[in-house]
Amino acid sequence: MLENGEKGILYRLSVEVTNRSSNPMTVYVEPWGDEFELQPIEHIRVDIIAPTFRSIPVSYGPNSITVEGWEGSVPEVWKGDERLN
Repeated sequence: MLENGEKGILYRLSVEVTNRSSNPMTVYVEPWGDEFELQPIEHIRVDIIAPTFRSIPVSYGPNSITVEGWEGSVPEVWKGDERLN
């Protein structure tokens, strides 16, 4: 999705994260150091708003997922219509 920002066109890139395990998991949004705990079956959407288009790096670990932005990008984390950050 494209948006008009102060400095021209911005891209809004999204990744949906759902905890399909039976244990709580943590979603890390880097390099900003944001952490969000998801209970089983919960889900959130991480949007990365950036002046450049690229894929969103996602890493998986035991009971965690890390979503990574890059220089010049800004994260928004959503649970339904509620912004979490």
